[in-house]
Amino acid sequence: MATYSKINGFTVQSLGSDPSPLVEGQVWYNTSSNTLKASPNFLGTGSWASANALNTVRPNNWGGGSGTQTAALAFGGYTVPAAVTNKTESYNGTSWTETGDLMNTARYGSAACGTQTATLCFSGNAVSPNATAITEEYNGSSWVVKNTMPTSKADGTGAGTTEAAKYYSGRGPGATVTTAVFDFDGTNWSVGTSNNTARSQAGGGGTSTDAVFVGGGPPTVAIFEKWNGSAWAESPDLNNTRRAAFASVTDGDNVMLGGGEGGAPNYLQTELYNGTSWSVQAAQAAPHYKNAASTASSSAAIAIGTSNSPYALCEEWTIPTAITAKTFTSS
Repeated sequence: MATYSKINGFTVQSLGSDPSPLVEGQVWYNTSSNTLKASPNFLGTGSWASANALNTVRPNNWGGGSGTQTAALAFGGYTVPAAVTNKTESYNGTSWTETGDLMNTARYGSAACGTQTATLCFSGNAVSPNATAITEEYNGSSWVVKNTMPTSKADGTGAGTTEAAKYYSGRGPGATVTTAVFDFDGTNWSVGTSNNTARSQAGGGGTSTDAVFVGGGPPTVAIFEKWNGSAWAESPDLNNTRRAAFASVTDGDNVMLGGGEGGAPNYLQTELYNGTSWSVQAAQAAPHYKNAASTASSSAAIAIGTSNSPYALCEEWTIPTAITAKTFTSS
């Protein structure tokens, strides 16, 4: 029974067919096929596959991503040769299309959250190295300027929706890294509860009441904090220190972290959090340092652009929706 020690002592459901929809971490026994099965984060391992490239290369696209693996949005960032862009592209699960919807303020190092048709972009470097407090909302057809943040920020982290968002940590003018947190209610920003450790260029995501804050620097750290709607609490550290990474978050107990900088080969590694601990997963084909990603799921995401040539390369991360762990024969 050593193979199944993790489920020893727990009750496993007996079902005539596989449940639908699947819930991550779910374990069941299929009485029709006599198989024990589990969904992603309990026994699953993920893999990366090449995806079609962006139209506009964005080697330093930190923070400019939102949505899902099949409906993502990329915006802002650096281009080659080095310049800040305000271009927007949408992804339909197969290819990227330039929407023609230009941000009002070109920027990189921004924080963002939301969906392909309802995205909030806030903070960032509008003209290097100046931080900004400008907030913009994308409604699926155009970018609209919203009320500004209390303080100009860059290289921070975002979570939530266009109606309930969080910005946390990052740096302000003068490159000072802080623990500042700002909350957005759809109209105005207000000062929120500070996180525990000041960091910039950290991975993050989730909702305004269930958010994560992973890695960052300087110095580069493996610290992992979670927000439960009332307080920040430290959770198990990453296996490797990492900054300038991207995260895709189902919830606070299901987090994928990829890319970033932490010394070779750490910047190619993927780590997956299952509510208890982090596990090292499949490596990416190319480094994604300061690059963005879709943010809505730990089991399906797309990494947007790379930090080395070819800069427009994208990769898709997938964990199988169900895994057959062992076949049993009734006797």
